[in-house]
Amino acid sequence: MNFYQKGGSEYLFVCDLFKELRKKSNLSQADAANHIGVNQSFISKFENGHTGIDLFDALALLDLYGIDHVDFFYMLDQFKKKEIRKGALLHYFLSRS
Repeated sequence: MNFYQKGGSEYLFVCDLFKELRKKSNLSQADAANHIGVNQSFISKFENGHTGIDLFDALALLDLYGIDHVDFFYMLDQFKKKEIRKGALLHYFLSRS
């Protein structure tokens, strides 16, 4: 299975990570949606793993949440290589936003 395959457990974890980063930033789905020019239902579908997101929109959300792009993708790569666990990855980002 492809690591980022839509509907896969890793894919759903990344979607959930975006949700947790938004909540940690005290932003609503509507706030996130307005930032990237989509409607609130799109953010809901993305955070719940029902739709994908454009790379540039994902980067814009990371900016909104105060997360460095390089850091985010480096840590995701560590997770993919199983060098870091889900809980540690989640803690790492939530302690920084």
